Amino acid sequence: SLGFHPRENRFLFVTGHGALRIVDCVTGEISSVNEPEVVGAGWSPDGTSIVIRSADQAIRLWDVATGTMVSTARSRAAVMAASLGPRNDRVLRIGRNAVEVLDARSAQILARHAIAGERITHGELTPDGQGVVIVTDDGTVSLWDADHAPNPELDVALVHLAESALQGSG
Repeated sequence: SLGFHPRENRFLFVTGHGALRIVDCVTGEISSVNEPEVVGAGWSPDGTSIVIRSADQAIRLWDVATGTMVSTARSRAAVMAASLGPRNDRVLRIGRNAVEVLDARSAQILARHAIAGERITHGELTPDGQGVVIVTDDGTVSLWDADHAPNPELDVALVHLAESALQGSG
């Protein structure tokens, strides 16, 4: 993982040994987040938090200012990716065949959406944090309200929109 801070001249990266480092691009100072076996990490949209995905299938939320862990959410299944919503109140946890929206502070699951038959390749919370967009390995794009079931009619419209955009770029 590698990610630039949204507002400051800093970036984070995960070493090959699973350590999380934060580099200040101005001073060259390198600091470490005390978290073992990190496999992925990213800044919150406002840069105040870091979401960390570790080898033990946990998602941890760290407060950057205090250097303390805010919450931990564990999963029995493989966690492929995780990201924070725009208000730092929701975490999107992406597995192979399911997406979960978690409360960032309590780590409680707010919504879970299973995808039958296909592997999820990408997922994001919408800019307002209220929706979820996912892409599966067959190219299907799905969008739904983070608190409700997926909308198949909207999925079909998104696929047509994506296909039109791809044809127009060729």
